[in-house]
Amino acid sequence: MKNKKVKVGCVIPCYKGGNKTIDVINSALKFTDLLVLVDDKCPLNTGKRVARVFANSDRVRVLHNRKNLGVGGSTIKGMKYLLKNNSTIIVKVDADGQINPKLIPQLIKPLIRREFDAAKGNRFSSLDHVLSMPFLRLIGNLALSFINKLSSGYWELFDPTNGLIAFTNEALKKVRLDKLDKRYFFESDLLFQCSLQNISFTQLPMKSNYSDEESSLKPLAEIFRFSKKHLRNFLKRII
Repeated sequence: MKNKKVKVGCVIPCYKGGNKTIDVINSALKFTDLLVLVDDKCPLNTGKRVARVFANSDRVRVLHNRKNLGVGGSTIKGMKYLLKNNSTIIVKVDADGQINPKLIPQLIKPLIRREFDAAKGNRFSSLDHVLSMPFLRLIGNLALSFINKLSSGYWELFDPTNGLIAFTNEALKKVRLDKLDKRYFFESDLLFQCSLQNISFTQLPMKSNYSDEESSLKPLAEIFRFSKKHLRNFLKRII
């Protein structure tokens, strides 16, 4: 990184990543100092493949889960590793290639300047970005976004299920990581925990890359299950 005082760490939770994950890592390494791939019992053995491809790199670490922990459990594991290794900024990127790692410098710039504690991607920032989303994903994400606003209190934040997020070291240490949901509710639960610590967020307008990948998260199908958890968090926050 150009700013030597800033050590940027990146965590990539991985399940069914394959070759796309290799491409994501190659791109992310241009903008990060330490990258941790957490292989969540990936049936494609992505962790082993990454270890072979980047065997000569001291900037890539591979962690293996003995059992499938879910995206939340894997991300938490990677975040803790980066905190222990004194990363100044911690970024989370998905392994499926939907998020372009080239967005990382824009995402973390406000955090380096200490203008905000955290930053999150937002696919609902423009009509072009919205129209690029598959219709069912769009409807599901819009519904989840509104429910998340109620539970977390972050009325200014959209796109709670977006996998692109970054924290300053100090802000992430305030979050009770062990309290977070380990599965698909992770991103929403993370925002709830952040609200309890008054962590300030900025948003980065972005467009996701949708190709032939199959997302494990089905927002439309998860609305009712997520709603119960959001109601629980809403009551906790009010109390």
